[in-house]
Amino acid sequence: MNKINEIQRDRNYGIDLLRVVAMFYVVILHCLGHGGILNNVIPNSIQYNFSWLLEIFVYGAVNIFALISGYVLYTEENKKIKISNYINLWCQVVFYGILITAMFDIIMPNKVTIQDYLKNIFPVINNIWWYFTAYTGLFVFIPLINNAIRNYSKLATRKIFILLILIFSFYNLIPNIFGLSEGYSVIWIIILYILGAIIKKCNIGKQLKWYNAVIIIILMGLITYFYTMFGKEFKIFEIKVKRDLLISYTSPTILISAIMYLILFSKMKFNKTIEKIIKFAASSSFAIYIINDNPMIRNNWIINRFANLTMGSTKEIYLYVIAFSFLFVIISILIDKIRIFIFKLIHVNDLSILAEKFIEKILNNICSYDRKNLWIYDIYSEEERYSKQIEKDKV
Repeated sequence: MNKINEIQRDRNYGIDLLRVVAMFYVVILHCLGHGGILNNVIPNSIQYNFSWLLEIFVYGAVNIFALISGYVLYTEENKKIKISNYINLWCQVVFYGILITAMFDIIMPNKVTIQDYLKNIFPVINNIWWYFTAYTGLFVFIPLINNAIRNYSKLATRKIFILLILIFSFYNLIPNIFGLSEGYSVIWIIILYILGAIIKKCNIGKQLKWYNAVIIIILMGLITYFYTMFGKEFKIFEIKVKRDLLISYTSPTILISAIMYLILFSKMKFNKTIEKIIKFAASSSFAIYIINDNPMIRNNWIINRFANLTMGSTKEIYLYVIAFSFLFVIISILIDKIRIFIFKLIHVNDLSILAEKFIEKILNNICSYDRKNLWIYDIYSEEERYSKQIEKDKV
């Protein structure tokens, strides 16, 4: 019980709340983009200007979510990153993929094929959710990244923090020489993880007042907005610089804004009632993305569904988009509570742990060998080898 209470005290509910806020922003982004608003508003109209303003101020959602991963998963203690956690996440992705495909198979049988089911069984191979694919690549490197950061001094990690931002965000802004695909890549997600981990290790932003963080977020958003709306296109060394240059996950303004969000929310404190609400919602934050960006839902229920709003006022666009996004978040969270109950019922977590042990045993057998019999794999686990060595020493 004391250990549970200690974990509860260490939990940062501000970061948990930020998870939900980031997913809320993702739904807004999809409404504006996939929903057809940005492609159908009349250029330079009031609706156009304010739709892009909203787009820009929520654009850092993915950066925020990846920064949170680094902030949460990094620890000063050498803790094991559990493969079972990833397996559990994979099961969640496959569960929703199959469930939603089956649902559309009933509603629109002519639009669903066996191929759609097979694709959802192998979501990474088919890159159905790009962020989950990128996170899969990141997961392999998490132990290496955490150990490297632990072994560096705080001064050294601060230098790395600055260099990562300067090289991969500022320097990469115009030439785009590192193949980051505007942030839609595993490399960028790894960089964000490292930045989040360093923020935690070095307590970056500790002295920053909350209102200063808010001011910086607004300032970064306005710089991005005004350059996009009124900036000039030009060439540098035959490289064309476009007005939408700053609308990218790797953009310095979008990145700095996301970092400020992380610092701002990490300072937040709540009463016990609010903490329970946040905990209830945060555990289902990833499900919001998986449900919202499911190909079936995106193609049939979201693409161009909001295009007609461009005929109305800016107020109507904001009202419908924000209300729909908020409602979608609430419904997704409630749906995921059913999924959590089903997973507990069929012991998915226990099965994930068994799968983890099986994978680790295979990896241990591949990576270990008996020195007396070269190329003969060691069948003993690390604990068994240790106990055998003790017995030999006693003799």
